[in-house]
Amino acid sequence: YQSFNAFDLRWEFHNEFSTYTVIRRGDAQQPLGENMFSLLDQDWVARLGGQLIAANHIDLRSVAMAPTSPEELSEHFDGQRLVGGEIYEGCATIWTSVQAQDDGFIRTLVIDKGMDSAQAGRVIRNLLEIAAYRSMTLLALPIARQLMPEVRLLEQRLVETNNKLNDLVTLDDEQNLMDELISEATQLEKLVADHNFRFSATEAYFNLTESRLDMLREKKIPAIRTLKQFHARRFIPAFNTCMSVVKRKENLSKRISRTSELLHLRLQLSLEAQNQKLLSSMDKRSEL
Repeated sequence: YQSFNAFDLRWEFHNEFSTYTVIRRGDAQQPLGENMFSLLDQDWVARLGGQLIAANHIDLRSVAMAPTSPEELSEHFDGQRLVGGEIYEGCATIWTSVQAQDDGFIRTLVIDKGMDSAQAGRVIRNLLEIAAYRSMTLLALPIARQLMPEVRLLEQRLVETNNKLNDLVTLDDEQNLMDELISEATQLEKLVADHNFRFSATEAYFNLTESRLDMLREKKIPAIRTLKQFHARRFIPAFNTCMSVVKRKENLSKRISRTSELLHLRLQLSLEAQNQKLLSSMDKRSEL
């Protein structure tokens, strides 16, 4: 945490990402939505490593300093459809479009109607964490879409393998089928090993996002969707898509395991039948 003449800069390192927060105390003449990162040395910003995951600008204003009419709010958010509601039992109102502006930042306006400094700090932190954790959750969505064809192909192969169980004749047929199962199991285990961390982290980030939304204690404004409703409408389906791939992989693993057990049992019965024939042959030789 470092204080400068015009602003404070806070840097935090998390497990997978870092956050850079610029904090500036404004005044009534300061325009809404001014990009605080413009205060930083742009060469220093350009040298920051990694990829940008989320960029958010939050304006905290008193009722006297904030726009009140729908026209003023619409102008501040470039005419985009707004999401928001009252929070903390009516101590504040939040407005956001949840859409990036031309500079890449998502704008959020918090109108203070009687919060103390601790409440204001918690609101700002919750909103920043909601945006960061939501973005981190969605990192798994492209991976889930990429894995769907591979999982579907494995499911089809397993169905074909199961159908061959009834057509087995010789011990060689059973061993060949076992080789196929081992190949499918190996491919599935590779998929699980390669992406297990990403999907586990996705579930953790999703739960964190849910908890931060609950902390806001939103109350609906007529004709305006709350952040929680936006979350349910646009965010949860993407999370469910990721989790559906995880469940399909788990189910596929169980099915492969059951098929392997059936085939192993069949192999055991075949070996026992061969042993019985061998013992019968030995008995006949003993008699002779």
